[in-house]
Amino acid sequence: MFIKANKTKKGGAEYTNYLLVESMHTDRGPRHKVIASLGNLKPAPAEYWHQLAKKVERALAGQLGLFDDPQIEQIVDKIDQREANVCGTEMAEQPIERVPAAQIDVDGVRVEESREAGPVHVGHQMWLKLGIDEVLQDLGFDERERSLTELLTLNRLIAPGSELATRDWVPRTALPDILGNENCELGWRTLYTHLDKLHGMRSPIENALVERERTLLNLDDSILLYDLTSTYFEGQCASNDQAQRGYSRDHRPDCKQVVVGLVLNKDRFPTAHEVFDGNTSDTTTVDQILDVLDARAGGKRNGRTVVVDRGMSSRENLATIRSRGYHYMVATRQSERDEYLAELEDSEGWSTFEKVRHGTYWDTVLNRISIKKVSRVAVEKVKEKKLKSAQQKFERARKAAETAQETDEDEDSTLMKSLKAVELNMDLKCAEEESAHQECLIICVSQGRVEKDRAIREKQEKKFLTDVAALKTRVDAGKLKFDKVHENIGRLKERYSRVARYYDLVFDGATNKFSYTENAAKKELAKELDGSYIIRTDRMDLTDQEIWHTYMLLTRVESAFRDMKTPLMERPIFHQLERRVQTHIFICVLAYHLLALVEKLFRDKGIATSWESIREILRTHQVATIVMPYKNSRKVLRMRRGTTPEKPHTDIYDTLGIAHEPMQPQKSWSESASTIAK
Repeated sequence: MFIKANKTKKGGAEYTNYLLVESMHTDRGPRHKVIASLGNLKPAPAEYWHQLAKKVERALAGQLGLFDDPQIEQIVDKIDQREANVCGTEMAEQPIERVPAAQIDVDGVRVEESREAGPVHVGHQMWLKLGIDEVLQDLGFDERERSLTELLTLNRLIAPGSELATRDWVPRTALPDILGNENCELGWRTLYTHLDKLHGMRSPIENALVERERTLLNLDDSILLYDLTSTYFEGQCASNDQAQRGYSRDHRPDCKQVVVGLVLNKDRFPTAHEVFDGNTSDTTTVDQILDVLDARAGGKRNGRTVVVDRGMSSRENLATIRSRGYHYMVATRQSERDEYLAELEDSEGWSTFEKVRHGTYWDTVLNRISIKKVSRVAVEKVKEKKLKSAQQKFERARKAAETAQETDEDEDSTLMKSLKAVELNMDLKCAEEESAHQECLIICVSQGRVEKDRAIREKQEKKFLTDVAALKTRVDAGKLKFDKVHENIGRLKERYSRVARYYDLVFDGATNKFSYTENAAKKELAKELDGSYIIRTDRMDLTDQEIWHTYMLLTRVESAFRDMKTPLMERPIFHQLERRVQTHIFICVLAYHLLALVEKLFRDKGIATSWESIREILRTHQVATIVMPYKNSRKVLRMRRGTTPEKPHTDIYDTLGIAHEPMQPQKSWSESASTIAK
């Protein structure tokens, strides 16, 4: 509250009337509400009027002063009379009178209906910042439907549970105070019915939200990060054709699952998502996700780069990405890396990255990922390798086809069909055209992968030496013929290609002796190459460091999956119907939009934290009803408001740029229970 002067002119004379006013937020913006007219007060310094307003405000709240102040009492009496006149028109039989502060029954003051407010306050404000309500309204959702969508999303963000659990969770929070009680009343089937309505609107909502975020937050969509994960079910899912058993990233091969594909932009916000059958292979999903991106881009791709995992790095997928007008970037399979071992072993042409001293938050994170060295393979060498590999595959396919024909293999058999497909794809003319396409390959040796690669190599070496010893025993015992020995040696080299290259396997046919010796120089070099991998891209305009940094952005999708599975608890899924499973995942993606915004606002301030940590801190900020009875009176004042936020709360609110109070305080008068009982 504050006091302001209201000047008027009458009969050539100027009159000043002082008003006690309160600033309020309305639909038309901030407005001043007149609390009381104070008349023509005596002139006084501005500091005095400020103190007077504060004293009146404290008196109205029931706080006592050390000394009686007639002026304060006079102003409070005026306000009491005004409230009595207003209330008298509504409750003539029970006129409300302000009871003097001195009559508060201190022993009877209590706090009721305490509800968690901090997390839902932040979730609601992020919902408003992204404008999801406007997106839903533009798509024809009424106020009730928009509130139901927000309730489902905030539950997934704050206290993930089933729809029935959401129904019980909402009254335990301050959401009824924030959204209104009428929007938070939920029947047993309300949320399930709303899930069915949302199912058909998933794509329009996602399209509109992505476009709104791009404009509102100035997001960078030149880099598209695509990866897959799996989410398993509880139950048989007999009514869901998408629920199948397949490769489980959750290590639950005993459960049916679906595969979820997610595309993020460079700023970690979801751009598209798709739900695939649980037994879908990674490599077969690229075409479908590109259809979604094409529809959303409206044909304007602007040379955007699609970054995918090595599981989708097939030659056909890269050709498809290129034919759609996108650039690509991918890590090659380890088998492809082995084709460039000669380049890896060349000590020349290697360089190291300098750490970024003054860069973005992400640059700081990348500094922790120590990369030992990097080298670019010559373009001519890449073309040569690609053509040679294509020729070898073509020859293998041709020989296999000839063998199948000699054995009268049925033309409609799976083998013959696959061989014809391979032969067609590996036509030498196509191989030559493919080799003419310019690609950039950079070889990276990462300190973070060294231990993992070393463990894999040592494990393979142990198995290799066991099998070699077994082969030697069989040869020494004379149990293998001459040609079979060489065949077994070839199989060992093929099976253990990673370690067999630094062992010399020798069979002397004259003496029928088999021996093997370790090439110490090559083995030592192999140790130096632990942690190496190759990144393939057609972005010839980027430096080695830019290529590596761009590919490492793919870890953001892995982080998104972790967020969706842990704090948002996407799994396990208990729904049995396909449409509700898809909508459940859609709600998880919507919640991740809010999570991404929270973490982005913190990153923009240089603060590295997670939504999970923020959520736990905010749980102690609550909304409660303070009940204040008065002595010698039947009146009880109830004031519902948020508790005073502590410093950790205000720090979070200030970083996010939102108000400290989750709701406007609400005051109401009622009769005491004892009076009603009488």
